[in-house]
Amino acid sequence: MSNILSLNKKISLLFLIFVIFFFGNSAIRIVLWMSSFSEVSLLDVPEIMLLGLFHDLVEWFYFGIPLTLFFLLLPANWVRKKITFYLYFLFGLFTVLFTIFLGVSEWLFWAEFGKRFNFIAVDYLPYTKEVIGTIEESFNMPMIYLGVGLFTTIIAIPLYLFLKRKWEQYRFIDSFAFWPIGILYFVIPICLFNLNITFTTNSFNNNYSNQLAGNGLYHLFNAYWSNELNYNDFYPTIEKKQALDILQREMSKQNPYVDDDVIKRNIDPSEAEKKYNVFFITVESLSSSYLQAFGGKQGLTPNLDKLVTESLLFTRFFASGTRTVRGLEALNLSLPPTPGDSIVKRPDNNDLFNLGYIFKQFNYDVRYIYAGHSYFDNMDHFFSSNGYTVVDRAAFEKSEIAYANIWGIDDNSMFKKSLKLADDSYQMNKPFFNFILTISNHRPYTYPDGLIDIPSHFGREGGVKFSDYAIGEFFKVAKTKPWFKNTIFVIVADHSHSSAGKSYIPVQKYHIPLIFYAPGIIEAQKVNTIGGQIDVAPTLLGMMNFKYTSQFMGRDLIKDPEGHVALLGTFKNLGMLDGDNLVIMSPQGIIEYFKVDMSTTRFRQKRVTPNKSLLDKASAYYQYASRLWHSQKMKVK
Repeated sequence: MSNILSLNKKISLLFLIFVIFFFGNSAIRIVLWMSSFSEVSLLDVPEIMLLGLFHDLVEWFYFGIPLTLFFLLLPANWVRKKITFYLYFLFGLFTVLFTIFLGVSEWLFWAEFGKRFNFIAVDYLPYTKEVIGTIEESFNMPMIYLGVGLFTTIIAIPLYLFLKRKWEQYRFIDSFAFWPIGILYFVIPICLFNLNITFTTNSFNNNYSNQLAGNGLYHLFNAYWSNELNYNDFYPTIEKKQALDILQREMSKQNPYVDDDVIKRNIDPSEAEKKYNVFFITVESLSSSYLQAFGGKQGLTPNLDKLVTESLLFTRFFASGTRTVRGLEALNLSLPPTPGDSIVKRPDNNDLFNLGYIFKQFNYDVRYIYAGHSYFDNMDHFFSSNGYTVVDRAAFEKSEIAYANIWGIDDNSMFKKSLKLADDSYQMNKPFFNFILTISNHRPYTYPDGLIDIPSHFGREGGVKFSDYAIGEFFKVAKTKPWFKNTIFVIVADHSHSSAGKSYIPVQKYHIPLIFYAPGIIEAQKVNTIGGQIDVAPTLLGMMNFKYTSQFMGRDLIKDPEGHVALLGTFKNLGMLDGDNLVIMSPQGIIEYFKVDMSTTRFRQKRVTPNKSLLDKASAYYQYASRLWHSQKMKVK
């Protein structure tokens, strides 16, 4: 009888921890819902909470296994000992603290990305110094610590008093309920062992609702274990020959040919080669919505707004993904986003056919200039092993740094460094290709005081305006240089400032500017051709009339202006915008079709009926890109 009562008490203790865990996760879900209240239909909320409960149960059955084993293996005569009471109380307190920590972390992540934990959170895990430093510099951490401490105390004291009063009793709830709970605890995990939570988080047409119904911790571990998805296992495929035929037709105006299953094009311009210098400026999180040309009314980009009137501007241009590494991948490799991690972060990514490799063949000084630590996101290895000389934070002298935060050196200092490097190349009588990634428009959004009318640490608006200020100062000096009149300046974003939306791929949130500025070389005008980041490399090289054999999957937006597509992706969702038609492919064969309103920059999406030819074209692009990478036929050595 004593053993049965002891077991009853053990299970009831587990049940108490479960209640804390369950209410904590439900509270997180409610807070996140309130953060995006206007984006979620009230009619979805009951189903969101029910599905959320299911996903929390799945997480609990993994989270609670160590505790369950501990209690079941604990001798019966230990159940009433004080040491066991204190261990149990500490575990309960840890559960409270962990749930609060998880809630605060998810709230911060949701505020930045509009999603539960995903592959982005996994990507940031190795960079604890940068992540913690960014959080400390971005938020009022003493107040957050105080709030967490007060909330934990409010819960901990009643929990301690309750446990102390109940500990001498043999049960907290009636014994008839213990055995069903115990049986379910071991049966359900077996049934759910192979559950892929993707099946149950695609219940709504609204992506916010799907995200809220999920469980952040489960998603975090799921993303960790699936950092690369095999395209053929998860997405629609067509015959290899059919895919090659589709891509040949897509690229026919640039004389493609197929050689050993690799689509190549002999680029042989009739005009004379032009060895222009190139400043390739990739601006962190520069959404098109900031610029006046796209309806921006905040006045955050006065220098870029003026520059646009003197430049070639592409008005329907889109990012490949939602991460910096996706932008770097597309701009350099001209490759659609394959599912999983960016190639920038994958092993064996050296000696690939890329934009820097082409410039190297034409005897350019080829540099990647980044004012942060280039080990972040594996950028140092990727660029240095693909033809670039990497110039990062470690290459700056103290006298060259006006301001720095945890993320890196301010854009103004970085541009001054890049100008010195351009001068060095000019003095050596060598053309240069300087590929730059800015950092100031990134949390914590801090920069030198007194240079713009928005105080440092004000938020993203300040980061945008300071980046614009630095670009303005850069051009003031660049125009005085002897190499200026023989230089093309490319300005493009790595991605937009937000990827959150009701659709898995909200087209509006992928819209970014592409600007070519070169007075006397390129005529100022607006171009409405649809394009994406994979098209920038062939377009730039086309302006210079370079003769080369291309393996790029992008196309020249100027010399081949018709029939372009934009390829848009996330970690697992792959999309293709073809005219005003959008198809989105997700794992487990989930396909969505939309008609996109291209008449404004809002790009409203309306669901439409399936389109087989559209799906086949998207499949051709993505399965070929995946095969090209896995076959190692992107290698140049």
